[in-house]
Amino acid sequence: MQIPVEILSQVQSLYDRGLHCQAYQTAIAHAPLSEWRGTSARILAGRIALQVGGQRRDYAYHLWAWHGEKSATTAAYYGRFLVARQGLLRAWEFARTIEDWPEAIDRERAEWWAFRARLLSEFRDFDAALRCLQQAIAIDPKNYRKIG
Repeated sequence: MQIPVEILSQVQSLYDRGLHCQAYQTAIAHAPLSEWRGTSARILAGRIALQVGGQRRDYAYHLWAWHGEKSATTAAYYGRFLVARQGLLRAWEFARTIEDWPEAIDRERAEWWAFRARLLSEFRDFDAALRCLQQAIAIDPKNYRKIG
């Protein structure tokens, strides 16, 4: 089901303010998360699912989003799926195939760089991780605390 933009905005606003249970209740009042269609909707559904205890569903929604549209944001979430399911090395191999997403909006590019920073820190390459995190902050300094 395609969720209207107004509803997505309302749910995103609640989520961004840390009101995850209210975001979930507002979301499912329109349709179960599993029925949400579209990349943005599936990413938001996955984020909400994770916050309300649905980690397996979180991965499924993000995997569907990646298969629907290969973009910076879906890549970062797909990478999280790889870390959880196939390990850090597989996630890093995937991340190395994509240097940057110049066509993406700033927030998406920042999320991608923050994801790379997380992977590098897991491999204890703190200098490279710091450079990636600094890149994320330089791209979108307003949202740097929300990324990664």
